Amino acid sequence: MAFFDRYANFVPDPQANLVEEFARLAVATGMNPCGATYRRRRREFFIEEFNLHWGTDGTKLKIWQRLCREVRIDPVPVSITQCKKVFIVVLLLLIDRT
Repeated sequence: MAFFDRYANFVPDPQANLVEEFARLAVATGMNPCGATYRRRRREFFIEEFNLHWGTDGTKLKIWQRLCREVRIDPVPVSITQCKKVFIVVLLLLIDRT
């Protein structure tokens, strides 16, 4: 079940980015952007979207390398440990921007 399926009256725009769509959902459902519900649902949303696109098996080097390529890490690391180390930096930068 996709995250947005929980909200029968909300129709997601497949062309919009995830940050914008969650913000639009929050407005449509009256979530307070400063509230605990907003933060909890936002976290759930991004985790579910990530898992939908990348899976939940963190033991596959090919998946980690594909993820690194997706965020333009170059050169692509050759181990899961190296992938995690460089990817966490990118992830923190992305989170800071939202």
